[in-house]
Amino acid sequence: MALVSKKIHQEKHVLSNVQNHDFSKLINWTSAYFDLFLQEDLKNKLIIFCPNGAITIQHCEHTLELKIVVENKITVACSRYCQQILHIYNCCI
Repeated sequence: MALVSKKIHQEKHVLSNVQNHDFSKLINWTSAYFDLFLQEDLKNKLIIFCPNGAITIQHCEHTLELKIVVENKITVACSRYCQQILHIYNCCI
């Protein structure tokens, strides 16, 4: 069982050459996957608030970069959420 610490663990991934339609697909699939968590959908950005942390997926239209940032107090949860997002990206695009 993982212990909750006060320190926030963070994992970042930057994917390049992600088109707008691919970003939209990723947001739709990710939003559905994490449907039970509170979400904030902004223009070119999705924030998912999970227990002890948050997931941020942001798309820059000018550079075509996709930034995925996962923050969580539990290291294992941080890694698991990040792997789930990357798995969704690899499956849907």
